[in-house]
Amino acid sequence: MCTRTILFVSTEGLRCMAQKEKYQQVADYIEDFIKQRQLKPGERLPSVRTLMTILGTTRATICRGMQLLAERDVISSNVGSGTFVADPLRVRKAKSRNSNVTIGVMLPAGADSYAINVLNAINNAAEELPVRLKLVCVSNLGTHIIKVAAELLQEGCDSLLIPWFPPGNLMELAAFLKISPLPVCLPAALPGFEECNITIPPPEQMDLSRKTDEVCRYFQILGEKRLVLLGPDICRVPNMRDNVLSFSRFMSANPLECHIRMTGPSARDMDATAAELKRFKGELALICYDDIHALRFMVAMHKLGLSAPADFRIIGANDTPEAVYCEPPLSSVRPDYAQIARIALKAAIARADGKLCQYPGELSRVLVIRDSCAGKEKLSGRICEELRAAGIAVTKGEGPGAFNHVAS
Repeated sequence: MCTRTILFVSTEGLRCMAQKEKYQQVADYIEDFIKQRQLKPGERLPSVRTLMTILGTTRATICRGMQLLAERDVISSNVGSGTFVADPLRVRKAKSRNSNVTIGVMLPAGADSYAINVLNAINNAAEELPVRLKLVCVSNLGTHIIKVAAELLQEGCDSLLIPWFPPGNLMELAAFLKISPLPVCLPAALPGFEECNITIPPPEQMDLSRKTDEVCRYFQILGEKRLVLLGPDICRVPNMRDNVLSFSRFMSANPLECHIRMTGPSARDMDATAAELKRFKGELALICYDDIHALRFMVAMHKLGLSAPADFRIIGANDTPEAVYCEPPLSSVRPDYAQIARIALKAAIARADGKLCQYPGELSRVLVIRDSCAGKEKLSGRICEELRAAGIAVTKGEGPGAFNHVAS
């Protein structure tokens, strides 16, 4: 059965609408339609295609008009279901629960799996806190983000959270922080902008990466004799400096042969690193800056006819989906994404109020053991006792999302 939807608008209303932008006219048409039909909350509105036919305008104009009504809380949309008249009571309850603070979340282009995991966790955490999020994606961290931040301020954002930023943009990010119209929160401290960090930066002389230290000790407990720290250049990624400091301290305190290799972003760079380390075939254990560097190294070694764990053992970091589905599955250090999200949002809420709320403790993490480090079959008896004594939390990865706790 086919039905036709007809909009009734008064002559006076048409005269006023002629002086407005097209999308504003669309919004007025729809609002008038709701009033004249006396539609109740939850009743469905005409589809975008129907409105395009009736009003003789484009999809973009219809959608912009609907967005305007959604911002006024006149209508609500559900993806795949349609557009409906909003329920004022539900809107008021949602606002009282979620809109005490509005936080802009800026995600630069090139976001990897780690960044997406953090962003998803932030979306989930926002439902539990008195906060609304406004996500914007930017092509890079160049000068144009000043305009983006200014627009977020105009749209009611109280602070800005940048949950991830790519290496190589540190100078641009520092320049932005000096003149940002919004207080900014970052996942890692930049020199001179420590107040932006979501955690309290430790003193310079402290070991800044217990993650690296724990993986080194894990390999030591398993009996490995030659360790390599693999990651990006310190100048490109300041966090790599923390890993190098931790690794160097471990080297000085333990009678193991240890090497540090910092490689560039190209496949040729990693191929050269793999060719250099090939001579340690069978005696090599690698601690990687993240899963990306671990997977790149595995590919480079595969080109040379070598593979993990027979020819080398390897552990990444961040436990991204790629770690589970590569061959062999990659062991990795898994951060507590939910904890990171809560800390980041609380820091951003405090910054919106002109205060600091930096997490004073250590972020939680667990070492997920899969096939790439030949350690799953060893997680029993003496090994587990030594891991517990060292305070290393370890789980055995059995498959996507299935993990059995072994030691903590």
